[in-house]
Amino acid sequence: IRFPWTASQSSQTSSASASTSDSSSSATASDSSSASDSTSSSPSTSTSTTASQTVNKATSVRVINGTGTSGYAATKKAVLTQAGYSNVVADNPTGTLPSASVVWYQNETDKATAENVASTLGISTVSQISNISAPVVVVLMN
Repeated sequence: IRFPWTASQSSQTSSASASTSDSSSSATASDSSSASDSTSSSPSTSTSTTASQTVNKATSVRVINGTGTSGYAATKKAVLTQAGYSNVVADNPTGTLPSASVVWYQNETDKATAENVASTLGISTVSQISNISAPVVVVLMN
């Protein structure tokens, strides 16, 4: 509920703040142009910073051995551990397997990590899938 005196006070306040915001917006306009200058000069910096921040070597990575080679997932787990990944599990498959090796990830936040895992293991296919058992799942098929 608004009372009549509140509305008039708020309109006085809003006109006072409008004049304040007018003067601050002109200051902001010059600030924003300098901010946009710094923003436009730093996207590559923020992109590389973001990329390095999103590769999370502590995230859960599940390596599934879809080959007939015993211990193959454990071998690739060791490669990831040597690369700095700290939460890697080697496992055997259950369910349907893809036709080729792939790295799956759950969310956009896991994408950079999945791409790094794929690069580390020499896998070219990286795909987002929402229904997987870990943030990043590696399926080894060859």
